[in-house]
Amino acid sequence: MTMNRSHLFLVFLVLGLTPLHATRAQELPVFRVATGAPDTAKAEAAFLDAFGTRTKGEGKSVGNFVWSARNGNFLVEIDRRSGALFLADESVFMNPEAKTAAPDEDVARRAADAFVRRQTLLPTDQDIKVDFSGYSFSGVSIEEGGRRVERKLDRHVNYRVAVQADGQDYPVVGGGGEFKVVAGPGGRVVGFTGVWRPISGIAEKVKVKSKEQALADWRAAAGNAKLSNPSMYLAYYSAPGFERQEFLAPVWVLSAQIDANGRQMPLRVQIIPATDKYGPKLATARPSMPKRPAGLPRNELQPVGGDFIGQQPPIRSLPSPLQKKGLLDFLVPSAHAQVYETRVEADSQCATWWVTDGLPRVIANRQGFLDGCRAHGFTVTSDWGDANAWEEDWTTYDDTIEGVDAQDIVFYTGHADSLGWALSPPRDGSVAPGDLGRDGMTDDRYGKNDLEHLIVAACGPHQHAGFVAGGGDAVARWERIFNGLHTFQGYGSVTFDTDAEGRRFMELIRSGRSVIAAWLRTGIDVQPATNGERAPDGPNIYVTGMWPRHLTVPELGGCNASERLRVGGGGCVDIASRNVSVVFYFAGT
Repeated sequence: MTMNRSHLFLVFLVLGLTPLHATRAQELPVFRVATGAPDTAKAEAAFLDAFGTRTKGEGKSVGNFVWSARNGNFLVEIDRRSGALFLADESVFMNPEAKTAAPDEDVARRAADAFVRRQTLLPTDQDIKVDFSGYSFSGVSIEEGGRRVERKLDRHVNYRVAVQADGQDYPVVGGGGEFKVVAGPGGRVVGFTGVWRPISGIAEKVKVKSKEQALADWRAAAGNAKLSNPSMYLAYYSAPGFERQEFLAPVWVLSAQIDANGRQMPLRVQIIPATDKYGPKLATARPSMPKRPAGLPRNELQPVGGDFIGQQPPIRSLPSPLQKKGLLDFLVPSAHAQVYETRVEADSQCATWWVTDGLPRVIANRQGFLDGCRAHGFTVTSDWGDANAWEEDWTTYDDTIEGVDAQDIVFYTGHADSLGWALSPPRDGSVAPGDLGRDGMTDDRYGKNDLEHLIVAACGPHQHAGFVAGGGDAVARWERIFNGLHTFQGYGSVTFDTDAEGRRFMELIRSGRSVIAAWLRTGIDVQPATNGERAPDGPNIYVTGMWPRHLTVPELGGCNASERLRVGGGGCVDIASRNVSVVFYFAGT
């Protein structure tokens, strides 16, 4: 039987495959790109245009990679690794204390379009197209006068790049190739961020892997993850502005739901190399780790009246062969590793919990955080992953030497949604709002012992109706987490999987930024503005932070928003849960 084109299209629909015209290109060009040289004259001109004043003094180096200049609250930075430009009026942009109001969308759009046109801030390469991609904003939810109010503080105008190849437009993903103009009151420009590495030519044309082969490669790296509703599309990968990059190459982008301990959660969006030679590599090597013994610490400590006896959790001596081992034991030779039972009395412990199922970049993501912690003078005390990342470390035994509340800063990376984040059972395999204060420990929330900062690098758990339909009330869900905890940070939407969040966060910490500012900037640098997901997990991506203030004495805990991560502690007040008023800040990435 002879089949015409309409019959072929119907066959593809029935089989659930993509029509030929959408994946017609078997070969695509790989572009060679050049690092944008630090054009300080251009940065100074954009600074003057945006803020109406010049920088004071000469620009200076911040660390090894960043050129920076400022005048009061006005800041400009260029990252030498890529040429990425960052401008901020810090009295407004990423400032939860701002008293400003966001302009209307049309006012913000006119101001943004005029600004990028005057300063030629968007790329003009022959093989690309730049489009307006939508609006987002920064906002705050705060208690004032006995009631909770929400304010939009600024308006974000977002632009995105697409690569034109083989007669089609391919979106750019990966943190690069996006531009944001932030408009404050009256449309005044209060911020800009963006990076584009100019195309210098075509390195070669390469055969693009099929969707099926790319998915098979991902499964080999990500384990036998149980997915539902997968969808994939071709794109080009442009790295975040704090990374060097030589080639702009095609990748496959995967979205799906994943079965996390019997519960459906969104999978962090996956970027899969579409060629054997180019693109961000997937981790394939996994360390062999023994399973934590089931009898510890479950039967070792008994809570009395909701508290463990003593000022500090007991130091545990675990006999061999039951001595537990985390990934650190395999990555750091024992002669150089920290002794597990040793505690640093000053506030200087950091730890990670992580889940790799379906997330091949988790290992590198938490490694970047741990390396940064050590370089910052902190001691790594726990590093639990997969089957060793017990839910009980966060609930029943959170105050023990291995629990989250025995640390000063904890970085979790894995799966999450608005109702919590995935861990290893024995209970329901996740930490949820209802888990806080369970087992009779009604006042045992985080910070009662030691935890000051908690970061959840996943697809949530701060979805909120203030910026996404159906997001519910993030503050109502999570305010019970605070009982001395200083900050709780995450996202309010589905995010892209990355190996760079932990590394970038600690790089910003070490440059002198506050914990809140470092995380907000990390999200903006690493994540694109949109994810293509439906509400309440998209379509815009929001990076978020919560911290407590005293209900009747607001200045108590007010330093949390500007608190820096220091060996020995940041000097902020631990506020008991019964006195907590939560500030919730969110910003579009």
